[in-house]
Amino acid sequence: MKKLIILALLFTQVATAQLNLPVNKYKTGQDDRHKERSKSLRVGIGYPVISQFLNPVFVAAQQAGQMQKAGANLSFFADANILYPFSLQIGGYSGTFQPADDLTLSNGSNGKDVEISHELLEGFLCAKLLPNRSRFLPYIGVGYIDGGLKLGKRDDTAKERTILAAIKIQSPAWKVGINIDFGKVSTGGGYGLFIDYTQPFQISGLTPTTFYAANRLQAGLYIQFN
Repeated sequence: MKKLIILALLFTQVATAQLNLPVNKYKTGQDDRHKERSKSLRVGIGYPVISQFLNPVFVAAQQAGQMQKAGANLSFFADANILYPFSLQIGGYSGTFQPADDLTLSNGSNGKDVEISHELLEGFLCAKLLPNRSRFLPYIGVGYIDGGLKLGKRDDTAKERTILAAIKIQSPAWKVGINIDFGKVSTGGGYGLFIDYTQPFQISGLTPTTFYAANRLQAGLYIQFN
């Protein structure tokens, strides 16, 4: 909790300092970019380059090749500027993991007959770390993750998957990232690349073996609407 408080204070100080930065030395094009971003909405979709569980049992399973990514693993977000340099970012993540075929789980299920779904909703208050005129816009954020893991029975003929077990994931978290603008579109707004890293805080009272959140490094594309 102390780390969270210190990070929140640093987050506020860095963000509010941007309001006092000099603006008279920037070119007209940069000023236009500032005006556009100050009222913009970014919508993006990304792919988790690295997704690492913090639970040591899960870490060992991934390292031993007993649990691998399967199917589409994607993230999405919508980031709305509320008062520069602050923005509200709402997003989510959906991924699937496949246990090894010869793995027998604690509930007696065989690995080839089940799959693990990892689904999250996230909310972050973010702050830009540079003036709103640069094509490169790093940011930091603090927020909360809510979601879970579900162990489901694989059955391609069933309309709904049978859930064999479920684990809730709730945790405060921090993130750091950068937006890189590529250009504008004819209808207004723009598009670009984002890269960010999300790290959960371990909640007090939970041991490492009962904490199922994961850190995530992801990259993707966004569209900006003005």
